Amino acid sequence: MAATEQKRPQETSISREPTEAAKDLEEWRRLRSLANRPNVLKSIDERIAHLECSEADFSERDEVKREVTQRAPPSSDEKSAPCNLSQPVKLTNRPSTSTQMHFLPLTSFAWNQTDRAVKIYVRIQGVQDIPEKQVVAKFARQSMELEVHDLSGKNYSLVFKRLNNVIVPETCSYRIKKDMVVVTLQKSGGQWWSDISFKENKFAAPPKLEQDADPSASIMSLMKNLYEEGDDEMKRTIAKSWMESQQQRMSGNSPFGDMNEL
Repeated sequence: MAATEQKRPQETSISREPTEAAKDLEEWRRLRSLANRPNVLKSIDERIAHLECSEADFSERDEVKREVTQRAPPSSDEKSAPCNLSQPVKLTNRPSTSTQMHFLPLTSFAWNQTDRAVKIYVRIQGVQDIPEKQVVAKFARQSMELEVHDLSGKNYSLVFKRLNNVIVPETCSYRIKKDMVVVTLQKSGGQWWSDISFKENKFAAPPKLEQDADPSASIMSLMKNLYEEGDDEMKRTIAKSWMESQQQRMSGNSPFGDMNEL
């Protein structure tokens, strides 16, 4: 039986006129003011965030069109470059203040993607009214953090400790818009993300032990691989096992042999 070809999911978007999307957004906000049930409010908030994401897309496209019309047409021997949005805020090396400040989590956001980038639309009421320096984004190879300082006396953050895939920190950026911050994560490759955060594949085959290898050495190799590839919780678990093994080894009862090489 021939395998069915898996199709790539289409980019999340709404192909409606911006005026219609704005009317829908206004209606959903009106419905939210009438709702009381937590599950209903959650569903409405998700829909509002999705529509706001679409509104932001329309806004950015309009900015690009305005820039294109304002530029002089290129000469016949000049290649036209792709349009860039006006001066996104780049990553700055500001000192981290997370250990000294209390942050409230930002939970209302939507996202979409292309082959080259992932965009996160974070809803933050009134963010455009504070100084730009109070909005800080930090990017690493597979993590990101957005902080908003002193907005109406409160601090907010959105943190992804492990993203779905690798990004290019130097080319990531963010833009402050009305009641929203748009974060752009540049993909390191063209992989299609199934989610923003990394999720362990529960159906992945476990690493195989070599048939002729020494059982103790195979266990050690497996433990090393788990430690090197695991998250912080996995590392803590292995470190605890190592401590217990050390105590048992001194009494001659360790099932793992010599784990000093870890």
